[in-house]
Amino acid sequence: MDWQSLLDDNFIPYVTAGKNTATGEISVNCPFCLGSDPSFHLGINLTNGVWACWRDQQHRGRAPIKLISALLGVGSTQAGLILQAYQNSAIDEFDSFQTAAIHTGPYRPIAMQTFATRSPPKRTIPHIVPWPDEFEPLRSYFSDYLFRRGIDTSIADYYCLACCRVGRWKQRIIIPVFDKNFKLLGWQGRAIVEPKKAPRYLTSHEQVKRTVFNLQNISKGGEVLYIVEGPFDAMKIDFYGKPRIRATCSFGVTVTAEQIQILNDLCSKFSKVVLIFDSDSPGIIGGFNLSDWLPNISFGNFPEGHKDLDKMSSEQIRGFLEKGL
Repeated sequence: MDWQSLLDDNFIPYVTAGKNTATGEISVNCPFCLGSDPSFHLGINLTNGVWACWRDQQHRGRAPIKLISALLGVGSTQAGLILQAYQNSAIDEFDSFQTAAIHTGPYRPIAMQTFATRSPPKRTIPHIVPWPDEFEPLRSYFSDYLFRRGIDTSIADYYCLACCRVGRWKQRIIIPVFDKNFKLLGWQGRAIVEPKKAPRYLTSHEQVKRTVFNLQNISKGGEVLYIVEGPFDAMKIDFYGKPRIRATCSFGVTVTAEQIQILNDLCSKFSKVVLIFDSDSPGIIGGFNLSDWLPNISFGNFPEGHKDLDKMSSEQIRGFLEKGL
């Protein structure tokens, strides 16, 4: 079970060292303490999967479904599917979970359901947030980091990237997230150096995970829409492909019901929709096979010899996109 990726993808803070963290463990705020854990007291052993809270001995176990359910606030059905996405060897655990579900009532995998047979989630009104004073235009060493990731100044300006040198967002690229009317919903911060006691990505507000990236530029539709994992890849595809080809991302390999609804609406506005994820997560996001949810989706792959877009030039990206039309 790849606990660190699950925590990163869902913006759950954790530490890899500290007085409450043993060697070979990562620690999170205990979800079973109901919000009363002041500082990363639940340790997860990355070797055997055992987890335990230093504050309450009853908060311990080794069943990943139980912990996933508590951390993400999802039911055991969805937790079981998420487990599959992060652990290829989860067959025994998932089989046991399915057997238990059969005894308690009819079981149908979430990925095989449709919005026509499910009650839609309660819609929330997005909250417009202020831009913090400590966020500033990109400094040279932030721009250098972006350039190594294939993001030049023209791309950075188009997507309104910023940086921060102080406080919680120190040493992070700030990636703003807007609604379709260009109103700020929040932002994601990407560390330019590997943090020791924080995730690589931080998100400002939960509502960021209820929307998708680049909605201000793609909401009117187009010819082709690419759905990718992270914002940097989305920027490069979108910038070099516009206006015919656009791109978005779900901020990680898990999706929320709200994101699926947005993507479902976007699919109706594009002639073709292509999902292109890293090779270790082909077409699966948090246990959901998006082809079961989105009407006209297809699966794409990076060109031979390339595992991501970081090492591809602008000309190579344009050529790759043109071949996919």
